[in-house]
Amino acid sequence: EKPEEKEEWEQAPERDAEDVMREAHSGFTGIKKRMGAMLLLSAIMVVAAVADYEGWFAYISKLTSPMLSLLLLALTLIACVAGSSVFARGFGALRDRRVTPELLVSLSCLVAMADCASAYFLPDRCANMPFAPITVVALAAAMRGEMLRLRGLRDSCHMLSYGENPYVVCGIAGGIRKQACRADGFVRLAERESQSAAWYDLLLPIILVAGIVFAVLASFGQGRPHDFFWCWSAILTASCSFSFTYAFGAPLAKMAARLKKDGCAVAGYLGAEIIGRDARMILTDGDLFPPGTVVLNGMRVYAESPETAISHAASLARESGSGLARIFDELLRTQGGRYEKLDDFSFYREGGVSATINGEAAILGTSDFMARMGVRLPKELKMKTAVLLAVDKQLTAVFAVKYLPSDNVDAAIRMVVHNRIRPIFAVRDMNITPALIQRKFKLKRKYVFPELSDRIALSETGGESPGWAAGLIFREGLMPYAETVIASKRLVSAVRAGAGIALFGS
Repeated sequence: EKPEEKEEWEQAPERDAEDVMREAHSGFTGIKKRMGAMLLLSAIMVVAAVADYEGWFAYISKLTSPMLSLLLLALTLIACVAGSSVFARGFGALRDRRVTPELLVSLSCLVAMADCASAYFLPDRCANMPFAPITVVALAAAMRGEMLRLRGLRDSCHMLSYGENPYVVCGIAGGIRKQACRADGFVRLAERESQSAAWYDLLLPIILVAGIVFAVLASFGQGRPHDFFWCWSAILTASCSFSFTYAFGAPLAKMAARLKKDGCAVAGYLGAEIIGRDARMILTDGDLFPPGTVVLNGMRVYAESPETAISHAASLARESGSGLARIFDELLRTQGGRYEKLDDFSFYREGGVSATINGEAAILGTSDFMARMGVRLPKELKMKTAVLLAVDKQLTAVFAVKYLPSDNVDAAIRMVVHNRIRPIFAVRDMNITPALIQRKFKLKRKYVFPELSDRIALSETGGESPGWAAGLIFREGLMPYAETVIASKRLVSAVRAGAGIALFGS
């Protein structure tokens, strides 16, 4: 794509998702209604071709090969009317100086009709049957591929038209990230064509020109000018792969229908490419331990009042942005307290956070962190995942926190690793360490656990999205997120493989 065209596309206003969905649905239903007639015409013409080849028409004295050519011409003309959307798409791209599969199929039909006419009007034309039946099948295949593409676009934009605030999947420097923000750019990406279109734009003009040259050499070059349309039709028929439009339409429709059931959507091929190009998937506290899997088994207050201790701990947990904020928020509602104003908030790589609250130095962290900070701990404290609060280096409270692994999360992580996607654990909870991950999810060196500063940067999900919305997720949990990433990776592979096979065959 030329730089000026890309810049113009990026700066153009984004269309409304409902308008795109309605247009795609209208196009899909229109083609679907005509597909029955196309399949019937294709079947009739194929049967006629087989009957002519086997000599069955010899028993019908009044039906001759020239008359059969006129019948094929009429049926092909009817098929072209039914497949007018393919002609419109193909010749519309020609105005932009692009040669697309739809243009090749359209030319194949037109040349086949010209050959049918030459078989009737030119007595010196060879006795071979026109290739009209195959061109009509190619036209039906192109229609179905376009129909599947429109269905995939409709299903993807239909998810965005719900009006809810989804999670957005986008690509950042460290990998693929999910965050709650506006879905800007989703429709813009979904409407764009796949990478196969760039390959077609590059190679199909060569195929088209070569076909004309070879047709001239095979007819005029051999002293058979009356066979020009038959030779050109033969070469066009061979070069019009049935899977040109299927290469993108079929994988997109299948992916969109599958993800729609799971409350997800991907912005077409470009969205899938953004998600699938990076084999790193950023997971935060909420992805590993969703609500209900981090529970409080009890608490013990050594100093201050319970309300003050809970207020300090809840304020520190909320500012840290970790998953612990949920259980302390629940404590505030049930036990009383309020969020305090924090000054000089800091993270510590040893496993804790600190801030100044009402002029006092408050720290929240693990037992090892408290020991390093010079806080004296009771000997009976043996919980590995306890969260401790200290004020002015005096132990104030101990909160017994328990982490319950979810089968759904475990299955999602295994599915991600199985598809060669590396999880990046950008967690802020001081208790979530490589040792805890190993105990809960049985992972063996198939993940990345960055340094604290990198984890904080990667898990910063507030504010605007750093890029266009490549995917949408309308459900909670890690499984929809994993399915979106894996489906995107598979779509890109399927489209590239399908387009490559179609071009190789052509």
